[in-house]
Amino acid sequence: MYEKVKCPICGRRLFDKEREAKGTISIKCPHCRKISTVNLGD
Repeated sequence: MYEKVKCPICGRRLFDKEREAKGTISIKCPHCRKISTVNLGD
């Protein structure tokens, strides 16, 4: 099963992740162009 992950700054969808995913990533939002850190375990 997959969950949608949204940008914590602008709220747009960034990607889909599996529910069992763990770890932390940094990603640049293609919409607002800000770099944010996303905890995959949340």
